Amino acid sequence: MQGAPREFEPFGDTVEELGDWKIRDDYEEGPEDELTFEDELALGGRGADDLIAAFQQMMPKPASNPYRHVGRNDPCPCGSGKKFKRCCGQ
Repeated sequence: MQGAPREFEPFGDTVEELGDWKIRDDYEEGPEDELTFEDELALGGRGADDLIAAFQQMMPKPASNPYRHVGRNDPCPCGSGKKFKRCCGQ
């Protein structure tokens, strides 16, 4: 390498070296990897329904507020006798 700083000399021509590398050409999808429409019908067509049900179970449940029906000046539902705003509503 002409004109290159001395610290870059050991690397040589990187593009030329990388051109010889093989990048995952050995993997090819075959017919055994694919699920055909006929296979889906043979399974009863439940594949999509099972997938949707699995994703719905993974979805986080929305947070619920146990005090949403309690007004600020109502008695606290914990039974302390205090107003909600002075007890659990802080």
